[in-house]
Amino acid sequence: MKDDDSQCCDVNRPTRQESEQIDAPKFRWNVSFLLSTERGDRVRADLLFQRMAFLLMGSTRNYGSGLDLRSKFAFHVPTCYNLGMDSKSLASMVRESGLDVFERMFRAVELVQERLNRACKALRDAQVPYAVVGGNAVAAWVATIDDGAVRNTRDVDLLLAEEDLPRATDALQNAGFVRDEVMGTVIFLDGPDGKPSQGLHILLAGRKVRPEYVSATPSVDRTIEINQKRIVELEALVEMKLNSYRRKDQTHLQDMIQLGLIDAGWPSRFPAQLGERLQSLLDDPDG
Repeated sequence: MKDDDSQCCDVNRPTRQESEQIDAPKFRWNVSFLLSTERGDRVRADLLFQRMAFLLMGSTRNYGSGLDLRSKFAFHVPTCYNLGMDSKSLASMVRESGLDVFERMFRAVELVQERLNRACKALRDAQVPYAVVGGNAVAAWVATIDDGAVRNTRDVDLLLAEEDLPRATDALQNAGFVRDEVMGTVIFLDGPDGKPSQGLHILLAGRKVRPEYVSATPSVDRTIEINQKRIVELEALVEMKLNSYRRKDQTHLQDMIQLGLIDAGWPSRFPAQLGERLQSLLDDPDG
């Protein structure tokens, strides 16, 4: 890391043409930042490319070949994001910078809810069939039993039929969202400066999200309307979670098991591999 204060960051960045041809899973882009707090304290953050893929190479047509990292990351990387800091150092930095952590936390939750409400209303008004999936769908089903067991999520996942994507795009853009495509996934940013990680993520109905998934995403018809929002049916949601089966998906499934939304009769509803995954969670719901 250079000590020259005029040098914000030292990045070996590919050209625009290289970025468009790059194989993201095999690529590693180490970025070193020198971030400033309000009091001028400097914090060095080393971020791997995978953690920043949505921002750095999601769409070079939007960010341009002359990407200005100083201005781009001034808004997208919190000053307390430093993988090497201990608790005392972080607490000290928060005090000195005047950062209201709890206000930031509560506001983040409110913004997700606001984006969900705005997106659902826009699609409903345009008569575009859709389904809320992902963490918000889990939260909705969990809240039918115990609102105290609801977990927050930072983005909004929506299921759309491919043929409805043009109409959905018009409706969402009229509601203030900006369409983009990141690593093969259609997303809608909340305005031109929105974070891809906090936007609307679109899944297409009847498609495998990844080639290795056992089954495809459900039809947009498999929904239940709850409070004027179309939520994916519980069984379809569980199958989606069993397909992706990341740690957070397992946690969501465990939550639903503990609340009685899923019971011992469910594994037989799914293809064998997915049923085995669910059975393993039922056998050990606490992990």
